[in-house]
Amino acid sequence: MKVLILVATRNEGIQMTRLAREAGLDSRFIYCLGLEGKPKMKDLRGFKAELDEHIEAGRYDVVVASGDTAARLAFDKPVVNITKLRGREFEYKPGVRAESRGRKKK
Repeated sequence: MKVLILVATRNEGIQMTRLAREAGLDSRFIYCLGLEGKPKMKDLRGFKAELDEHIEAGRYDVVVASGDTAARLAFDKPVVNITKLRGREFEYKPGVRAESRGRKKK
């Protein structure tokens, strides 16, 4: 089984590399976006096509999103509840969802 670990910041990448090595995993399977702070969803969607290509080329069976920003990118959602997602399996859907035009007016 090929596992890709998705992290958002360089600091998370360093920590995840250490953890992966301690767990006996190959740290080449860590995909770091190299971001700082919490980017807007519009900015995150710019990484989605590159991530999709990386997943397809590497033929990964599982993508582990480490943290809020990584989960937002993986799910292509502006808000995620990382506590509710923890430890659950979901199907990865490539591509970008249609952008909403804001909240509906009542």
